[in-house]
Amino acid sequence: MSAAPLAFREYDDDHRLSTEEVARRYRTLIEQLPLVVYVDALDAVSSNIFTSPQIEPLLGYGVDEWKTDTDLFARLLHPDDRERVLTAHKKTHDTHEPLSIEYRLIARDGRVIWLRDEGVIVLDDHGKPLYLQGYLLDITREREAELQLRQQALYDTLTGLANRAFFHERLRHAIKLRHEEGQATGLLYIDLDDFKGINDRWGHDLGDEVLREVGRRIEQSVRPGDTAARLGG
Repeated sequence: MSAAPLAFREYDDDHRLSTEEVARRYRTLIEQLPLVVYVDALDAVSSNIFTSPQIEPLLGYGVDEWKTDTDLFARLLHPDDRERVLTAHKKTHDTHEPLSIEYRLIARDGRVIWLRDEGVIVLDDHGKPLYLQGYLLDITREREAELQLRQQALYDTLTGLANRAFFHERLRHAIKLRHEEGQATGLLYIDLDDFKGINDRWGHDLGDEVLREVGRRIEQSVRPGDTAARLGG
């Protein structure tokens, strides 16, 4: 039983790695991961200490820009996500609880990138917080697929209006809401007379375009909070 540990010690002595070699191997590993690794300071603006090079093809901003521009992260946050994300980061800084959040950043070319951000506060041997270390994972395709499934489930594929199922859901909600407030709900049904003649004379492609245009005009006419739907063929 003693031969194996002895053989291991011999191997370790003969192959002891220098600090530079360990750093090189660690850096190579980090740079090959299909995600962005980051280290941020625990200050008010989460100053960047380290970001792996994968950040540039993802968002169009290089490593040096993340280090020197302390406001870059906050500026790139989608306006609808900014307050929520900054609040989550502050909570992690204050409580040292892990960070786990999904949000959007605006890339240099204007693309909207969905990210999953997972981070932890690293402590020293005495329990003192040192920095926030984590990773950013691109989940844009996943979110776009979810949106597409939602569109197919709730909206008419031709006109983009709410489909029959979504219409009934919104109608029930509107009636309940207005009933509680002592108000009424209005329902307007629109039919297209002689639409079959368009299909017969000009073809179904033109008929589909007519339906799309009617849908666009109806949507432009309703108020925010109202629902325009296509119930039948």
